[in-house]
Amino acid sequence: MGRSGDWKMSGRAFCRKFLPLTSSIVVLCFLFGSLARGASAMTTEEEKKLGKRVLLEIQKETDFVRDLNVQAYVERIGYSLADQLGPTPFEFRFYVINELDPNAFAIPGGYKQ
Repeated sequence: MGRSGDWKMSGRAFCRKFLPLTSSIVVLCFLFGSLARGASAMTTEEEKKLGKRVLLEIQKETDFVRDLNVQAYVERIGYSLADQLGPTPFEFRFYVINELDPNAFAIPGGYKQ
């Protein structure tokens, strides 16, 4: 399973199916990210640059969902959670990858997949 051009799901169906999983994964990403933050030896700028490089590599290899409804839904959840962190040096960005297997991860610099 993986990229499939014929796999389509409406934004609402996607939201109903993946809301519980997405919410849990995003919360865990924030929790683990905040715990690991204290152990980091990188500067904020180094972390942002690393995140940008990783994102560019992912974009070369991955098919992103272009459905504006799905993207808006994920951003609404993500930014709502990010607002709970309070002030941070990062501008969070959220992307949806076109894969059949649900998954979420964070890369340095405020990038979330």
